Amino acid sequence: TNIRQMAADVDGYLVRPGQTFSLNDVVGERTAEGGYVLAPQIVGGRLITIMGGGTSQFATTLYNAVFFGGYEDVAHTPMDYHSTRFPAGRDAALLYPDLDLKWRNDSDHGVLIKTSSTETSVTVTLYSTKRYEKVEAVESEKRDFTPFRRETSDAPDCVPTPGQQGFTIDVTRVFYNDGKVVKRDKKLTTKYRPRAEVVCTGN
Repeated sequence: TNIRQMAADVDGYLVRPGQTFSLNDVVGERTAEGGYVLAPQIVGGRLITIMGGGTSQFATTLYNAVFFGGYEDVAHTPMDYHSTRFPAGRDAALLYPDLDLKWRNDSDHGVLIKTSSTETSVTVTLYSTKRYEKVEAVESEKRDFTPFRRETSDAPDCVPTPGQQGFTIDVTRVFYNDGKVVKRDKKLTTKYRPRAEVVCTGN
């Protein structure tokens, strides 16, 4: 519900040349009046229920559209824990107002954001004048693996959570025109923490 609401809030937004887009500024605080609901989200290493939770999936989808569109990354925060649903080293955490996704339209053309969603997916498409033949994500091997611990809980609000080992990965964005590399971003290193496995024992 929250992912689909955020997609609807952003759909049709025009980012003008030189403008910096802030996802939190455009969408604003997530409220019930705005169509958002309580949902789980990892905050500070714990899975809690907050208003508008779970929208990092939309932020990650938008971030990847921006990444492969070749636009300037102004500010994004990788997730603390890697989720296999997201590409390693290319995810974006979102929490109002502290964690934002910001990017700048550093082209001479407007960028129209169009979104669509179903019960199980969300799609973000950027419409503009193409500047690069190809934009590629060059990934390193995962390294520095750290094991996860196991916890049990009989708390009534316990949420069973699969464990996930931590690791580090590098991602470099490379731009091509006429089959040649024309630009290369600074390497982005993401270090994921291990996420504990939680086993719920209560009735």
